[in-house]
Amino acid sequence: MSKAPLKVAVLVDLERTPMAGGHVKCWERFAEAATAIPDKLDLTVYFLGEKTENIVLSPNARFRTLRPSLGTRKFFFLKSTADHTDLAWFHKSLAQELGQYDVIHATDTFTFAQTAVWYRQRSNTALIASLHTDLVRFTRIYSTKILLDVFGSNKFSDFLIRKIDIPGRMARSAEQRLNKFFSQCDHILASSREDYAHLENLLSPARFGYLRRGIDKERFNPKNRDRAWLESQYGISPASTVLLFVGRVDESKGVMILAEAAKRLLGSGLNIQVMICGKGDCSEAIKKLLGDRVTLTGSISQNDLARIYAACDLFVFPSASDLAPNVVIEAKASGLAPVVAAGDGGAQFVRDGIDGLIESSRNPQVWADRLTEIILNGKNLTKMQQAARLWAEQTWPSWGQVLEQDLLTVWEKSVKH
Repeated sequence: MSKAPLKVAVLVDLERTPMAGGHVKCWERFAEAATAIPDKLDLTVYFLGEKTENIVLSPNARFRTLRPSLGTRKFFFLKSTADHTDLAWFHKSLAQELGQYDVIHATDTFTFAQTAVWYRQRSNTALIASLHTDLVRFTRIYSTKILLDVFGSNKFSDFLIRKIDIPGRMARSAEQRLNKFFSQCDHILASSREDYAHLENLLSPARFGYLRRGIDKERFNPKNRDRAWLESQYGISPASTVLLFVGRVDESKGVMILAEAAKRLLGSGLNIQVMICGKGDCSEAIKKLLGDRVTLTGSISQNDLARIYAACDLFVFPSASDLAPNVVIEAKASGLAPVVAAGDGGAQFVRDGIDGLIESSRNPQVWADRLTEIILNGKNLTKMQQAARLWAEQTWPSWGQVLEQDLLTVWEKSVKH
């Protein structure tokens, strides 16, 4: 008699929308990969949404959306936060559904995760967690932004931010909450070397591991390069060197470092075009700074994004707040050499000087100098682009491989124990 597939609920305390970031897209890809192993896994990925519904991918894989109990969209001063979540301590509808699963996997520390902890304390169901966001750093960044949005840039907000250090206090509280959450889980999966090292100081080796990101090497592929398409769709001259950024267009991703650096490149006479795929509150400032030398696409489909990756020349990602950004892997698979920040999780995917560049400074002039160096050395840039694609081909796994090797193995062991 064959064994029934393992029933797993993955909890993502974010809205599933076309604008969603890498955290949401990561689990969309894992769910798609699950459709290929119906004999091993029955997977439900929970998201927040405007209504309760099921989106069926296959008989063994689906998305389920639940309405938030206390969504951040209700609060005017939270409208500019990264992604909308739920601030309630408990989600009744979710709690009523968790009994049908063998394993619960939480991906953050908000309402769904707290509900999972509540359920775990009352059952023998295994609780696994994975880290997808630098919660502490994001708390500091967005608490600062919220205070400035509410009170404006003045002496009072400066007093709250610098003297009382509300952002620092909230960041420390977030770290305490995160560590407490870890202690209540059976197993934790880290996404960056820094988080892995942090877990080594908190947990026994048997209770933590590593979760990679996968890549679709056919979708993100240099063979899709078509500068004529880029010109027809976006009016970008084939003679321009195109610098690409993909992600949320706000301060948390360091996008203004790219914009300021690009302004300096243009001032030095380089023929560049900046292409930014995503939405965020820095868009207007970037447009004002760069004029017609920036192309802001807003949210686009994965298929169009893949064509854009392949058609550009350099991927520039100054973020210092990501743990394991999918976009860096996608860029390399598409044959782009990434230029990333040293303090970001994306740096773990780049071999400095071989298939990209890692920059430790946050000074736009330093970024401009590094970009100038690589743009003017076309032979070296070509070598880096080729090395980036070769890295993806030879060393990086597919989403299906990561699902089975990093996730399913842990889920199955947690049930056995």
